[in-house]
Amino acid sequence: MLTTEIILSFIVGAIVGGIVIFIFLPGFLKSIFRDTAKSTLSEVTQEVSNKQGEHEADITKQLKEIEKSINAANTVWTTNTTSITKEVKDLSKSHIQWAEALSNPGEQGALAEEALEVMLETAGLIKGVNFDTQQTETTEQGRLRPDFYVYTPDDGVIVIDCKAPMKLYREAIETEDEEQKKAKLKEHARNVL
Repeated sequence: MLTTEIILSFIVGAIVGGIVIFIFLPGFLKSIFRDTAKSTLSEVTQEVSNKQGEHEADITKQLKEIEKSINAANTVWTTNTTSITKEVKDLSKSHIQWAEALSNPGEQGALAEEALEVMLETAGLIKGVNFDTQQTETTEQGRLRPDFYVYTPDDGVIVIDCKAPMKLYREAIETEDEEQKKAKLKEHARNVL
């Protein structure tokens, strides 16, 4: 009988143990799974956070470099634009001055005199020795004031009165009519000579 009691105790113990395991094992397994899942999730989250931080640092560094390059390019652009704007204004001012000078007979004469003086000096002539400017002379025809007296080696004098008749030349260039262009250029040539 003893063996029956032992067997019966063993069966009852197995049944009670099975019930206990059946009741407590799922909770225990859930607890172990939950702890393992939390730990794994925490590790993965930390790893992702670290990598994200590294990527953010890299991206921030790259963005700062791009911003620095953009600022440098903007500075160069502003400097160049300012310089070009100034040069264009200066060129425009110079162009206007030349246009006014070439349309004003007095200015044309002054420019022609200056150009001739530079040519004479470039040719090796010395002002006051080989040529003089703006000397007044009285003749039977009245007072004369030619622009230049150029002295020749044989004690001769070449008298030059500068002219710069640009009006007809400009009109010839601006006209579309070929006949008018030829006529104005011909008249311009007569005025120059």
